[in-house]
Amino acid sequence: MKKVIMILIDAIMPDALENSIKAGKAKALKFLMENGYYDSKLVTAFPTMTASVDCTLMTGVYPDQHKVPGLIWYHPEEKRIVDYVNGSKTTLSLGIKNTANDVLVELNEKHLNKETKTIYEELAEQGKTAGAINFIIHRGFQKYELKPPFLFNLITRFKLNKRSISGPELLSIGAFVKPSLPGRKLVWNWNQSLFNKYGINDRYAIEVTKYIIEAGRQPDFLMIYLPNHDHYLHKHINHPLESIKKVDQNLEKILDTFGDWNKAIEQNTFIILGDHGQTEIGKEQNHNIDLDYLLRDYQIPPIGQRVKEEHEAIFANNERMVYIYPLKKDIQKRLVNTLLAEENIDFIAWKENKTVKVANANGAELTFSKGKESYYIDPYHQKWDVEGDLTILDITLEKNQLHFGQFPDALSRLYGALYSQNIPVIVANAKPHFEFISKTFPTHLGGGSHGSLNYTDSIVPLLVAGAEKNPPTPMRVVDLKNYVLQLLNSTSTSIG
Repeated sequence: MKKVIMILIDAIMPDALENSIKAGKAKALKFLMENGYYDSKLVTAFPTMTASVDCTLMTGVYPDQHKVPGLIWYHPEEKRIVDYVNGSKTTLSLGIKNTANDVLVELNEKHLNKETKTIYEELAEQGKTAGAINFIIHRGFQKYELKPPFLFNLITRFKLNKRSISGPELLSIGAFVKPSLPGRKLVWNWNQSLFNKYGINDRYAIEVTKYIIEAGRQPDFLMIYLPNHDHYLHKHINHPLESIKKVDQNLEKILDTFGDWNKAIEQNTFIILGDHGQTEIGKEQNHNIDLDYLLRDYQIPPIGQRVKEEHEAIFANNERMVYIYPLKKDIQKRLVNTLLAEENIDFIAWKENKTVKVANANGAELTFSKGKESYYIDPYHQKWDVEGDLTILDITLEKNQLHFGQFPDALSRLYGALYSQNIPVIVANAKPHFEFISKTFPTHLGGGSHGSLNYTDSIVPLLVAGAEKNPPTPMRVVDLKNYVLQLLNSTSTSIG
């Protein structure tokens, strides 16, 4: 049985990947593509933000089951916004300690549904080993202590020092959790410094990967996260090739660890994918949808303040989509009308009597719900009850077959986001080239942004080399967990 190495390159997109290979800037990716399987239309999760996508990838279910709504969401029991790091100003406003605690501890230990097993947990139950390097989702059966750098401890008043978290047999989270293998030492260097995000960067992830392989401790499944490309595209959306060239040079280092690239794919199955795409945002200020202004007539708590009795609504800004939470029973209809008046919102959606309602500013409406005995079937063999205007989500109908256009797997993904929490919530999706802004949250005028249900945000490449069995088509990120388990001769027991 071959081992599996899965590498997630944040925000890599099919066209950029293909163009990099054609331009001779991606030797490793070219080798893997020429010796493997390539899918240019892998559908990711929604919201198209790293946290919700990574949870879906590692659990094999959408947010309605894994219960992590997005990168930013409202926690009704604690009456606060949860943020897994989206911009320094937001982190400062919410508190560095709070945000760090959410992403390093709470995400895996509390927020991620315990009834939904991660791939690490399922492999361990079946006698297989796993590892995660800088990957945000790492819940497993092993226990680790966080050991933050001294300056970070000072800033957070040592609140996270020696906090217990779970993970697979091998776990590396930047400078916070370092693997220690017999006979080898992973020495400190600049890649683990504050100026390099305390090790949450591509170069350090590659160092750790080589360290594990060279020590002879490579697990059956190894998950590696490379974030740098996403940071680059937020500023340089139209010039991706130079960034992919750097990514590819790091991939070369992993292949070189096996001595020969052909030996690398003889011994391993390599799975390379993105988590989301990015959409170019216009350069002019009118490409910002200002949530603070749009919702100015509502009592909304300032960022970082807990919800109080007088507050009417709160929103969680995920760049090109936003969750708006009505906090009073009579406020939802008013919010819907306010949002429908904003011409740069593509559509809005909300829950109603176990269905999903979708509407846009042109007056189009659609209602849909899951149905085991329903007549309408989508490309992923899911059955739906649908009523109303399908064009609002660019869905076409051929006999009883639903076909998706600009919003891939629209029904399942939108349903998954709305039913990730059992409280009233409205989803608003920005039009192409537009982004929601609000106080403290990052803006990307002239650069790239993501989060929406739209095609450009939602389609990523999938490259598989060295596999004895290619993945089925059409393929989605939500399906990859079961594919990996098949490669490792394991069987999924997850709900869903």
